[in-house]
Amino acid sequence: LQAVEGTWKDYSEQGGRALEEFAAFFYHQPFTKMAYKAHRHLLNYCGYDTDKDVIAGALGQTTAYNTVIGNSYTASVYLGLAALLDQADDLTGRPLAFPSFGSGSVPGFLPGTVEPG
Repeated sequence: LQAVEGTWKDYSEQGGRALEEFAAFFYHQPFTKMAYKAHRHLLNYCGYDTDKDVIAGALGQTTAYNTVIGNSYTASVYLGLAALLDQADDLTGRPLAFPSFGSGSVPGFLPGTVEPG
């Protein structure tokens, strides 16, 4: 979980978007509870509400397929994206966040934007 802090710190210090600007967060999900733990930790680190309903609202759609399929390793991030795109309203132009825990403690934070089409 310290890797989530570090990757957010690096991203925000480089002039990245504010946390609340992101429409969704996609975490590696060896098990879906890990995504919830990571997001709760990130929200807490940034001084935001860590209420269970707030976190469920932020991650519920991105964990839907992984809950059924289970661990798909790296593909779990993209499976989360597919789940959101299948379920969400139009996200055109909305920023998405792909924080990485980091294999071997080399975390990263990849922002993305949904393009039309």
